[in-house]
Amino acid sequence: MDGPDAGTDVTPDDILLTTSANEIKVSLHLAQALAALTLRSSSTSACPPSGWTSNGNVTAKLGWDLRFGFGVSKADGILFDTAAKDDAGNRPRA
Repeated sequence: MDGPDAGTDVTPDDILLTTSANEIKVSLHLAQALAALTLRSSSTSACPPSGWTSNGNVTAKLGWDLRFGFGVSKADGILFDTAAKDDAGNRPRA
């Protein structure tokens, strides 16, 4: 997945480096859509007298999304940031 820079290619510009007098931090957002599967569904209920039928599609998507950071802090030493936030700064809900 491409980061906040212009363009859609993944480049070193997609790695965010944050520095201050007290710490250096590298932030990454890695993601990949692995597969999407759509199945067409048409069925009759297990109880034929009910007359219940359904028509439609079922779509399943498989992928992964990882946001993390690491760095060095004068106060805390080596640090790992796994507090995921979306592009708007919100934490995703499960």
